[in-house]
Amino acid sequence: MLLSVSPQRSVFAAALLTLVLVGCGGSNLPELGAVTGVVTYEGRPVPSAVVTFQPQEGRPSVAMTDDQGQYELLFVKDAPGALLGDHKVTISNESAMEGDQSPSDAMPLLPAKFNAQSTLTAVVEPGSQTIDFALE
Repeated sequence: MLLSVSPQRSVFAAALLTLVLVGCGGSNLPELGAVTGVVTYEGRPVPSAVVTFQPQEGRPSVAMTDDQGQYELLFVKDAPGALLGDHKVTISNESAMEGDQSPSDAMPLLPAKFNAQSTLTAVVEPGSQTIDFALE
């Protein structure tokens, strides 16, 4: 049995669905905690490092440090923060090592215990927080 729907009802339903979807754009995000911080290695800021917070379940949040080692996590584009709860943290500056530049005071490649074999963890809570990493 086929249902008969008038063209006016179809247009109205499509318009209503569009309004609902557009209105819910930001509300589809889970609760996030805003996370900023500074990454240092042996007392020096780590520039151009990729900082990743990987929760036990769900999407990771990522940031890149600036020249002063500062970062701000992003969950998705235009949505800063990270999922609430426990995270494994990786920090890699491999991308900063690419190229032929090798000044004597250049930042060394971070050890695997901070990236590929990371032992770093963090807990993200509701609201804003600063989580610094003083790597040694």
